Formats: sequence, C-alpha cells, structure tokens
Amino acid sequence: MASAASLSEPAVLAHAKRRLFPDADDDRSYAVADTQFAMDEWLPGRPIPPAVRETLAPFNHVRVGSGYPDLVGVRRLESDLLAVDRFGDDPPLVAVEAKGYTGSEAVDVERGVVQAYDRLHEANAAYVAAPADAIS
Repeated sequence: MASAASLSEPAVLAHAKRRLFPDADDDRSYAVADTQFAMDEWLPGRPIPPAVRETLAPFNHVRVGSGYPDLVGVRRLESDLLAVDRFGDDPPLVAVEAKGYTGSEAVDVERGVVQAYDRLHEANAAYVAAPADAIS
C-alpha cells in the first residue's frame, strides 16, 4: 500500500478510476483520463509509475463545464455512489477531479470541490478524489 505522502494526483486518480470503473472490459461503460496524465513525470524528478499510467489509459482531453476533468466516463453506478435517486435507463456521465500531494506536500481539496461543482453543469455526477488524510 502506498504511503499517504506518495499519493500524487495520478495515483489518487488511478484509485478513483478502479473504484468507479472496476471492469475495464465492460462494453457498456468507458472512462478516459485527461491527456496530462499520459506524461512520463507528474512532478519534476518523480515519474508516473507505468502501472498507474496503464490504469489511467486511455487518455483524451474532454471539456465538461468550463474545464477539463481529470477523468470522464459513463457507467451505471451503484446507489451508494450517488447522492440522489436516478431515474431512466441511461448511465450517468461521470466527472472526477483528483487532488494529490504536490512537491510541497499540500493537497488542494478545496480547489477540487470547486472544479467538481463546475462540472455538474454538464455531468450527471461529479466527484473529488483525494487522500483520506487530506480531507478535514
């Protein structure tokens, strides 16, 4: 298990993708991570582990609301992942904003909440993913 300080934004997003989109072979769902996560390094001198990049693939730059979420996908979600009852047969459009530790060891959860809220103008569900110990 990774230590909290090693949970960079790509690692946090990989955890969120595995939770929200657990079956990569499900042809009724899909998820793409933003192209920024296809880089070799997230922070200078700190490479993104190949397993994290593999989990996050495929990559695309998708605009939702006024910005580009870290992860966008479509999948029927379990009721414990939704704050409201959904009606209808279409799976929701999901947007995820991830925040992780930076070189200064800070996690900007507040910014993630603002970004996720903005995505709700066009997405059906929006989430902030962050290390548990960074959330007060």
